[in-house]
Amino acid sequence: MGYRLQRVDLHRFLATELPLKELGSDLRQQIRHALQTRAPLEDLAARAIRELLAKGVFRPVGTLRNGSERLPLHALPSSDRAYDLSPLLEATHERPPAEARAPDPPLQEVGQSRPAAEISMAGGNVANSDAWASISAMRTLLRRDWVAYGLEASLAGVIQELRQRFGGSGVQLVLWPERLGISIQEAPEWELILSDAPQRAELLGALSSSGKDPHLEAGQQWFAVWAQQRVVGALGVDVSLSAHIVSEAAGVVGDLLHAFLRSQARVFTDALTGIHNRSFFDHQFPVELERSRRANQPLALLFADIDHFKSVNDRFGHDVGDLVLQHVARLIVTHLRRIDYAFRWGGEEFAVILPGTRAEEANNTAERLRQVVKETRVMLSESNAVDITISIGMANFPGNSARDAELLRCADQALYQAKEAGRDRVVVWSGAAPPELGAGH
Repeated sequence: MGYRLQRVDLHRFLATELPLKELGSDLRQQIRHALQTRAPLEDLAARAIRELLAKGVFRPVGTLRNGSERLPLHALPSSDRAYDLSPLLEATHERPPAEARAPDPPLQEVGQSRPAAEISMAGGNVANSDAWASISAMRTLLRRDWVAYGLEASLAGVIQELRQRFGGSGVQLVLWPERLGISIQEAPEWELILSDAPQRAELLGALSSSGKDPHLEAGQQWFAVWAQQRVVGALGVDVSLSAHIVSEAAGVVGDLLHAFLRSQARVFTDALTGIHNRSFFDHQFPVELERSRRANQPLALLFADIDHFKSVNDRFGHDVGDLVLQHVARLIVTHLRRIDYAFRWGGEEFAVILPGTRAEEANNTAERLRQVVKETRVMLSESNAVDITISIGMANFPGNSARDAELLRCADQALYQAKEAGRDRVVVWSGAAPPELGAGH
């Protein structure tokens, strides 16, 4: 089939050319509403294109020479229209904020079609066409199955696939995990460097200010990996490779990280209180303890329990009990630092991890939490309120133990002692770790 290069008018493109039935119902509804109200269409068009690419509806049909660069072209089934989608893909939902983004390229408008003879078909650029198909397949797979493999394994799979498609091992992925707010285990498949390394801090600044444009450095082109509206990593490849293909590959990594963060919020969040749950504690506590051990930094662990919570449920009902749990969780989070972690451990019990915090500082934090809970009543009406208190047990690394299970037992026993001593108090564990968890609270 011969193809004609079709320039894009956004309104007609969305209204008559895209197969909207292939899109999810939410996106279809948003597009129809935007078309009726003349709302901005760029982001919706980019989302629609990405979804259709992931599903294989848009297929690669060739390339278009633009100076020294070849731009991949795509077509819809049973259509002779070939599209250069790269300008529209600049309007991605992960686009950089306006103050950090280079000016957007002008969108193509309706014009005369280019003759098919000026389009180099897929057979003339097999490597880029295969790479594009592989990237689309990766995006589809990872969006569906990345949880089964884990984040690190999925990232390693992406890098391995890119190396195979791009030829050789000249593919590097640099991530700044502190900008993501998550812990990523270092692996030999990619280079993981913190942003405080001077040369990588310079790379981060260059990518943050260049928007979607690559940054050239020492024979490599670096593309920003975006997630949560900011640069969180960089994908580096040889300068001879198609910039558009590599940009899409960086988008795959960004999609993966974005999916992980969304899933993490869903899987690791307590539905009632909105703070981290026990599953995330089981994941994060060993990571934070190992980080403290390697950096020779202290760490404190708090267990907090709402006093006489059963009587609150018995007297006021479980709806009020839920309000009390939400109230305490909100107070705890409000009075912690950004680097601290708060978890709902289960029932009326909470856990807090305080990285880089010595025993005396942690004790002050625990006392502050206890005091603010005691002084802040849960108002049910203008004339009806619930007074609550909490008991807190504390253990610290390295003072009490260097092992996560033992440190847990220390904090648990300290909380048990606080309850036995009359509640509404903080007890700091002293001595060796107990042989097993204490009795129920």
